[in-house]
Amino acid sequence: MDGRVVDPTSPVSSRVALPFLESLAKEGVNFARTYTPAPQCVPGRAAMLTGLRTDQCRAFDNGNGIAAEPSGAVDATCASLYDEKTCGAWAADQKHNGSLFDGVAAVAPAYDLAVIGKIDMGANAMQRHGNTPNVTWGTGFHSGPSLPIVTRAADVRKPTKPNPMAITNDDNDHVHPEDWVAIDNCDAWLRNRDSDAPFFLHCSLNIPHPSFETNATWLEAVNWTGAGKGDWIDVDDMHPYDAYESSSKAVAGRFSDDDVAKVQRTYYAMCAEADFLLGRVGDVAKARGFWDDALVVFTSDHGEMNMEHRQVWKNSMYEASARVPLILGGGALPAGLKRGSVETGLATLLDIFPTMMDFLGAPDPQKPLPGVELGGKSLLRKERHASVISQYHSNMSPTAAFMIRSGTWKYVTYGRTLEAYAGYESKLYDVDADPRELHDVLQAHADVAAQLDSVLRAELATGPNALSPTGDYQAIDAYAKRQNKATYLRFFAGARLADRLGDHAACLAAGEAREDADYDAPCRFSAGNATTLRDLFDGAYRGFDDADWAKVQAWVAEDVPGAIL
Repeated sequence: MDGRVVDPTSPVSSRVALPFLESLAKEGVNFARTYTPAPQCVPGRAAMLTGLRTDQCRAFDNGNGIAAEPSGAVDATCASLYDEKTCGAWAADQKHNGSLFDGVAAVAPAYDLAVIGKIDMGANAMQRHGNTPNVTWGTGFHSGPSLPIVTRAADVRKPTKPNPMAITNDDNDHVHPEDWVAIDNCDAWLRNRDSDAPFFLHCSLNIPHPSFETNATWLEAVNWTGAGKGDWIDVDDMHPYDAYESSSKAVAGRFSDDDVAKVQRTYYAMCAEADFLLGRVGDVAKARGFWDDALVVFTSDHGEMNMEHRQVWKNSMYEASARVPLILGGGALPAGLKRGSVETGLATLLDIFPTMMDFLGAPDPQKPLPGVELGGKSLLRKERHASVISQYHSNMSPTAAFMIRSGTWKYVTYGRTLEAYAGYESKLYDVDADPRELHDVLQAHADVAAQLDSVLRAELATGPNALSPTGDYQAIDAYAKRQNKATYLRFFAGARLADRLGDHAACLAAGEAREDADYDAPCRFSAGNATTLRDLFDGAYRGFDDADWAKVQAWVAEDVPGAIL
């Protein structure tokens, strides 16, 4: 969910009625300037639940969650989609010593722990903490090795996702059944409790998330009739990073005002549906008498571009993607927090873990478990961040992006460790003065950009398992690119290629060719009966041609600085 949707100081919040979340904010605290550490499902959730930046926890993309639990046991899904060797190597680098769920179990052993819905972090979290019946998506590794992820640095500028109009449907009878099942399970868990023990319930949805599907019921809550194409420019005139994203997301072509408005209204309708479903959980908690004794936290792993800046999905450092909602409410909200307030100090999803540990009485909320040192701050205390950062290393973006937000400023810089990205210039926005981020002011404020670059580096140098002792974000970019290339060479260009081709053929034979909105199924965008690696590329990138194939060969031949493959 785009964080601006629940920020009453943003005009975006007027576009849809969200009665449950609005009520929660009025009785609680709305942390309106909260950012994700990584704007994608697995990287965002892994960072939030481990309390560590992406470069620390090493969950770089949707195929690369936390590869082992704290005991060292490899995640079962990781092993099934990759192999024990790959997952073991990732786990050795990740040095995972415990998640939020492990913290709850250790700090508050008297609590009943229920984890329901989408987790998407790995570490066998569903097996160790999940409750049945449960949903099956959100494993932390999606469909395993994915060409659009591991070959992103080859700079193939062709669509890897469906056209937004192909995934937008405003006439469904019953939409998002997996989310309704998750909420049914959360409701049932609360309704059927017969224990006096305190509890910690994690109840998670997938919506609002592509594909864009809704119906008249939820559209009734939408007040938005405009079409936000005022920030659209020709792809040739975009920053090359943004141009790649628009091309990969199939938004580089022509769209009418009505097309854009339909996608945008549908997204806000999905927000209304999510609000209704979460409200159901709140109603059960109130009916059972739990609400007055509870701390209720609402947040999201990333936002949604929703056709702003000629983009959909997330993956970007623009506000629509990188900014997320964060509301604390419920009867047990600590007295030091002012009910009904809108907190404008900066926050990050890394704050969730220490906040929960603080609430549960951990002696040191920053170090709740052996070997765990958290980077966020407890939101129950007065100290706020002077700056927050985010980073991205996954598909639909050809190279790394690093963002720092401080005061009114947002500075974004890019990975340049391969030749194709040498000219990727950094950007600077005055977000308060330019909330739509239409004007890059780096040239006029080069001193501000230089200062923020120094602060970004200093932050990236801190904490356990930091990749670079100097905060060199180019070294972090190189590390992620080395991992991508190693995965490509092992699973696509090496002995495991036959498995990929076999998966593709089996998927086609089973009639399961999909244009799944999030997961990279082996036969998505089917290229036919794939018998060669080139066939798989034809299936991964629509319109893939000989020039693109030459780019791939050049990328394979180019060394990533410091690469050990």
